[in-house]
Amino acid sequence: MIFILSVSEYELQKLVVQWLDAALPKGCFFHHSPNEGKRHISYNVKLKTLGMKTGFPDLCLFVPRRYFWDGLPCPIFIELKKPKGGRITDSQKVIQQQLLETGAAVATVNSLSKVKMFLSNLIEIKENHKTLLIEQHADALGGL
Repeated sequence: MIFILSVSEYELQKLVVQWLDAALPKGCFFHHSPNEGKRHISYNVKLKTLGMKTGFPDLCLFVPRRYFWDGLPCPIFIELKKPKGGRITDSQKVIQQQLLETGAAVATVNSLSKVKMFLSNLIEIKENHKTLLIEQHADALGGL
């Protein structure tokens, strides 16, 4: 009997973050802006007055110029969606278009393998024992 696991966006993001910690070259860093979830309306208003943008991607990556294949650095943004049924919202589409117009690299992905493919087309990434273990774990979760 084969069991197909349902992986949440949260679980996928934890896996991607672990992989990024192991795969990104020295000097790179990334950040998650926690702008999702349900909150009290007054807190949402406060966050928006502080600059939060609805639809902003899950992860922002900043990579030194020397690691870009073409030598032209740009900020990198990744929107993660759960593997089964995850969809991009209208506000996410708008933000992604705005980011693309600034010269950023932007992708919406639903698996670790797609994150790896997107990034490996832009920058050097490290392959090591830790990245391979995380990728094997993702495969065990249903081909993430």
